[in-house]
Amino acid sequence: MNNYKNIECFFASNDLSDIEVKNKSLTLDIALMIVGGLLIVVSLMPFITNKYITLIMTVLGVTLAIVGVLKLWVDSTHQKHVFVHIPSGDELRRYSIFVDKHDMRVVQDCILLEDYEDLANVKKQQTSGHYVDVMGTPKGNYYAIQVLDYVPHQYVPVSDVVVLTSQGAEVMSELIKK
Repeated sequence: MNNYKNIECFFASNDLSDIEVKNKSLTLDIALMIVGGLLIVVSLMPFITNKYITLIMTVLGVTLAIVGVLKLWVDSTHQKHVFVHIPSGDELRRYSIFVDKHDMRVVQDCILLEDYEDLANVKKQQTSGHYVDVMGTPKGNYYAIQVLDYVPHQYVPVSDVVVLTSQGAEVMSELIKK
């Protein structure tokens, strides 16, 4: 069993023909900061005599600048990459499915046997210490899943990353929608 740290590392380290790894664009983040700065500068100009318009422009400018800085910080530290499913052109989204410990055994058996029919019977349980990390397309035609267990203060992978397409992806899509 390979010890992939998470699904993102699996996509980044394997050359999958279905998945394209793109760096996240920071254009929107920078644009928000620039527009916010421009609004602040314009609000300080003496040709605007209405104090309410000046106040609104200043508050809006400061808000946009702060949102831009926070978004830039989050995008550059946490979400550096975007994964795109090439055949559909969809960006992969993350889903977390918390399951009961008895159902976790069912999920692990499905992965080992490569038979995903029993995933339809798995029940979600939010308070569980077991969860299935899922990245997939919004249309439900491609999923990568990994089973994780809670060890104090973190979730630790207990299975390889498995890619589901066709029938397995349909069953996973139904589980996500439950």
